[in-house]
Amino acid sequence: PGARAAGVPRFVDTMLAEYYAPNERARFVGGLAGVDARARAAHGRPFLGCRPAEQFALLEALDREAFAPAAPGAPAAPPPFFRTMKELT
Repeated sequence: PGARAAGVPRFVDTMLAEYYAPNERARFVGGLAGVDARARAAHGRPFLGCRPAEQFALLEALDREAFAPAAPGAPAAPPPFFRTMKELT
């Protein structure tokens, strides 16, 4: 089954509502809004309105950014939104 049929949206909603601290929830929701903002900036429409190839390109860029090595000596930061989203899904 796909993500919807497997219950991924329900799982993510439950995790955010019951296990994430308010600031972590806000960061996650802000990350979703950021994906739409990047899609709008690049293609003039929200992520779900983009063509599959445009969605794929954006997801590839987010993945590269999320798993890029940290600069030596850089202060610890929360994990990037996309990394958290991948872990949940």
